[in-house]
Amino acid sequence: MKKWQAEVMMQQFRRHPFMFDWQGPLKQVADAYRESTQAKN
Repeated sequence: MKKWQAEVMMQQFRRHPFMFDWQGPLKQVADAYRESTQAKN
């Protein structure tokens, strides 16, 4: 796991811990979050 992935996952976990119960939706959220983060950087 890359450092930024760990940071994103921790940020998401603090904000929306309930999402981690949903494997499918969580993956979609993580992908969208990663894309939006990469677009800013």
